[in-house]
Amino acid sequence: MAALLQLCARAQSLQRLGLARCALEPEAACAMLLALQLNPAISSFELDASANPIGVLGAAMLAEALPRVTKLSGLWLDEASRGPELAAELGAAAADPPASNRRQSGVSVGGSPPGAGGAASAAPGLGTLIVAALCSEGLVGLSRLSLAANPVPRPMELALALESLIVQRAGALHTLVLAGDAGRAALRLRGELPALLEVLAAAVEKAGGRRMRLLDVSHHQAGDGLVEAALPLLRGPHAPRALLLHGNGLGVSALERLGDAMQSDECTTETLVLAQEDVQGALAAELAAKRPKEMAHRRLRAAVEKV
Repeated sequence: MAALLQLCARAQSLQRLGLARCALEPEAACAMLLALQLNPAISSFELDASANPIGVLGAAMLAEALPRVTKLSGLWLDEASRGPELAAELGAAAADPPASNRRQSGVSVGGSPPGAGGAASAAPGLGTLIVAALCSEGLVGLSRLSLAANPVPRPMELALALESLIVQRAGALHTLVLAGDAGRAALRLRGELPALLEVLAAAVEKAGGRRMRLLDVSHHQAGDGLVEAALPLLRGPHAPRALLLHGNGLGVSALERLGDAMQSDECTTETLVLAQEDVQGALAAELAAKRPKEMAHRRLRAAVEKV
């Protein structure tokens, strides 16, 4: 640890520090961030602290330190909740009411206060704490943020914090990774994801600035409702260059809608990522609906060719 702190304090040209899967404690992560910030030879840097036992308590520590780290341009905190604390976060997520209940109780794109409509027992997740800290006026250089495979007990609270972050940065945030977890159902947003995408689409349009390079909302099993929310993201000058939607259990009708959108003159997204598993899942759904096999194959093939 002492050697790493010395490296951070004395490095002359360090641009990215990768410490994924290093059993990095949050105290050490905060100390290194501050050491890099105080190093006069470094103008900007990125930190990858993914798959370390950061957890919610560590996120609270980072939330306190991050507003002072103005040189941070990229932050990766994928899989940052581990062990008993992860189980506690997932318990909080289970205690939260369904998305429809939260929306009825006043959480909206317009900026309702964080926590409105959420269950009192559901603590903010790691993602929400980190994004709220990154909304600080002092942290101006952030352009890449990855919070994949983390539990989000209050998804709409995270959405509103992201909205604030995008608008404040006037489009400077060009890479945003919010992927779920292909192997753990509890780390997927499912039906919450379309509402989060609606907030992001409105925030990107409001912010103006340069377009996003990449938006990753894969592996949430959100279903066909995701497509309606994703369509505004595919249009206009601020659409992300690459949109990753694989692992969301889209049916053939949803794939047809995406194909039509991608062929439209309004679409400016250059790369839309789906996977073989998405095609197989859509075909299985068609066959389960007792449609003739040949018709199901033909319809799916036409949808995929459009995309």
